[in-house]
Formats: sequence, C-alpha cells, structure tokens
Amino acid sequence: MTRLRRAAGLVLGLLAAVVVGPALAAPLRAVCMTDRPLLAAGERAVIIAVTDAPAGAEVQISWSADGGALVPAGGPGETRWSPPAQSHGVFVIRAHVHAGAAEAGETADCSAQIAVIETPNRGGGETLISTRALLPPAAHEAPDYGLYSYVLFAAPPTDQETDLFDAILKSYLTLLRSQDRLERCCPEAFPHPRLNVTYVPVQQAPPGDFHQRELNDQVAWIRNHYDYDRAFAWLTRLRDLPDADPSLRDGAVWIVSCQRPLGGKEDPRPGFQQDLSAVPVRFIERRMRIFASQTMQPRDYNPHSVALLQLDLRIGIAQAAEGLEAVSAAIKTLGGAE
Repeated sequence: MTRLRRAAGLVLGLLAAVVVGPALAAPLRAVCMTDRPLLAAGERAVIIAVTDAPAGAEVQISWSADGGALVPAGGPGETRWSPPAQSHGVFVIRAHVHAGAAEAGETADCSAQIAVIETPNRGGGETLISTRALLPPAAHEAPDYGLYSYVLFAAPPTDQETDLFDAILKSYLTLLRSQDRLERCCPEAFPHPRLNVTYVPVQQAPPGDFHQRELNDQVAWIRNHYDYDRAFAWLTRLRDLPDADPSLRDGAVWIVSCQRPLGGKEDPRPGFQQDLSAVPVRFIERRMRIFASQTMQPRDYNPHSVALLQLDLRIGIAQAAEGLEAVSAAIKTLGGAE
C-alpha cells in the first residue's frame, strides 16, 4: 500500500453502500474531498464522496472528470484520479450520488477541485513523521525537530465546548505516535529532523501509567491538567509578532505549526495554523487527519513552500465543508475566505 493510499485512508472515511434501506426524510447532501488538492504532473490523488444518507440506505456513486483518468480505488465512495499528461491547471472531479430505490430515492452532486502545477516545492525527499508529546511546565521543546506543532486552547472549555475539546484530544492521541516511545525505541531511526512533534502543554508530568489507561481516561486527564495559561501565552506571542496573521485574533481553539519552537527566543515563523473553534465535533477527526497528512509531506518550509502548504490545507478543508451549512463558519482557516 502506497503512502498516498495510507494518507487517503487516514484523511477521510469511506462511504459504504448496503442493499436495503429506509426512505430518505430530507434532501440528500454530498461532499467530495481529496487528500491531494495540489499535484505535480505525474502524481495522483484520491477523491472520496461522503453523503448524509441515513444508515441502511442503498447508495450508488458515479464519477466523472473534465480531464485525466479515473480508476476505482478502495471502496464504492472512492476513486483515484491521474491528471492528463503534460497538462497544468485546475481540474474538477465530480460525483453523482443516488440514495434509495432505483426508481425513486434522492440524488446529490458534489465536486473536488485539484490544481496541477509543474513542480510543487515540497522540499527534500524525506517524509516527516508526525508525533505527539505532553509538555509539563519544567520542560521545554527539544531542538532541531523538522516541524513544531501545538494544540492550543486559549481558555478552559465551556459546557458546550467540552465535546469539541475531547474530540480534538482523542484524535491527537490516536492519530499521532508517541514521540517519547519512538525516541526511546530507535533514536537512530528517528532523528529530530525527521519528526513533526505536536505538543500539548500540561500543568504537570503525566502519571506513570498514563499510556496504559483507557483512551477516555487519557483525554480526561489531559483536559483536567491542560496548561491554559501557557497555551494563551503562546497564542499571544504569535498574535504580537510583526505582521502577524490577523486571523489569529479570533478563535480559541487552534493547531499551529512553526519551523522553530514557540518557547524559544527566535521568531518561530514561517508557520501556519488552523482555527478549530467553529468545527462541528463530527468533522474534527477528518480535519485532524488532513492536517497530519499535509504536514508530514516533505518540504523545506521556505516562504514559497509554506504558501503552497496553506493552499493545500485551505482547498482541502473548504472541500470538506462544501454543501454543509454547519461547517461554513470554519472556512476562515489559515486566513482564507469562504
């Protein structure tokens, strides 16, 4: 299985079709998403169609594109697209979705846009490995990582925000490998420049049995011991930098990535960020998977490649929200417009 296939499997869930289902109670909606909204000639992308058809509904999907080749990928809601040879530009891949009985039911359409350019500047050939680490007050970020990322909550959650915080922390714990375990196991195989470490600040070191606890217990421990003051201080530092991204003024729940540590004295930029404050809980895992997938791609993080990464994320996340009104408020990610 290729890295592209693994990334697609991580980024998006598959749409499963079953034989017999209930009548649809509301107009059908569909969303098309891609793991690679920015390609070089010769690369391929996976596109997945997701629908809100009720469980048990019979679903059929047909694909088309205004150029290039489409072949089946891993399931009924998934296709793989290759751009035309020697062609650059923006291509549209479309899905027509039918849910319900053959002679009745509902239909919906969605599309994904993929930009094909001559040479995306992704830097060197090594893929970064996304890891995670809890950071107690006495600890500081280790030097020389390939990328520094942070899950930042500006204030304790309200009753309405607890589910959002928990969903983010569950994705953090399940999608990313433990940095400490990798470095203790095989330090020569995982030198710091190969790692994108994602920090969560906590008020004290985790208990010795933390990794043996159930996932919900781990999430509760982090939420109850999260260092909101340190996170707010880091956000304030980013907001106060010269020519800071104005989008950082809003939002209380962020994932940010920087070339240098936020706890250091140097300007941490170049960097990029996602505002998760307005994202519905059911979309958090997909958003986290998109972020992890895109930030592990090899890049040299000069200003041009950072701009391309922001484009990757902005397009991919906008497509994830297309057609779903509840997500429209979250498309301000990375300073982008709806």
